[in-house]
Amino acid sequence: MDQQTSKNYMAQVHELLLFPGRLQEARERCATSQKAVAMELGIDQAFLCGVEKGRRPPFSDRVIEQLKISLQLKENDSQALVWAAKHDRCIRSVWLVTESEEETRLVSQLLSTSQMLDRAQRNGLLAYLASLQRSASCLSILSQGGCMT
Repeated sequence: MDQQTSKNYMAQVHELLLFPGRLQEARERCATSQKAVAMELGIDQAFLCGVEKGRRPPFSDRVIEQLKISLQLKENDSQALVWAAKHDRCIRSVWLVTESEEETRLVSQLLSTSQMLDRAQRNGLLAYLASLQRSASCLSILSQGGCMT
């Protein structure tokens, strides 16, 4: 990725990232400085700052586990941080593959929405999306003058 693409990436995707804000909130709730957290995790403070600003990808699950202990996070906060990291890794990957802001936003919205649903609701959403995909495929065939069998 060249430097201009990288800048565009940050501008378009930054607002979709969840991990930086959740990490900073968790650290600030504990009234702990970046320097203290970085030292405890054995990482550079500049790296931690980059993660909190969204300029660097989220930490690995192993580092998040260390962070949970370091910041004495409650289970809900820890799970939210892990989920936000997974979301952001996915969003970064989608952008790198598609370079499409619209597709990246769509995936982000789908992930965020599915996180709020129970299993039955997610299964319903998946069935709806499969139906929508079939309909879109049929429309595409029809618009090309094709014949559906």
